[in-house]
Amino acid sequence: MISSKRVLGICLITATLFGPSEKAIAQERVLKVANWGEYIAEDTVSNFEADYGSSVFYET
Repeated sequence: MISSKRVLGICLITATLFGPSEKAIAQERVLKVANWGEYIAEDTVSNFEADYGSSVFYET
């Protein structure tokens, strides 16, 4: 039977080898939205950006 320490070690090695690259981490996260202007409140986009640390490209 495989010990839990060995399984944990294998998981950590796998996560290190196949985890996100520096390029993926450094990329800016942008959500692109096309919508009718009156469908969301005026502060929705700014609240989303503040909550999730991403930028929103909002097109009406």
